[in-house]
Amino acid sequence: MMDYERDWRKSRENEAKHGVSFMYVIDIWLNWVLTMPSRRKGENRKLSIGVIAGEYWTVIWESKEESRRIISARRSTIKEMALYDRNNI
Repeated sequence: MMDYERDWRKSRENEAKHGVSFMYVIDIWLNWVLTMPSRRKGENRKLSIGVIAGEYWTVIWESKEESRRIISARRSTIKEMALYDRNNI
């Protein structure tokens, strides 16, 4: 099982901005998730799209040895939802 690094201040900021805490979005990894490199150049970030309770979520995160460090989480865009659906065969 993967561990998660938590920055409670960033989680509160993310919840204020995007309406979701990091603790909630951890559940995207309970089901099938589409993961790809983040578009941000020069950083080893990943973008994962998944579904929790019928809602699409996008999480930006970084691998840290045996853990994931969540950087940001938000509702998925329409393009991200379509990409997820096309790849979830």
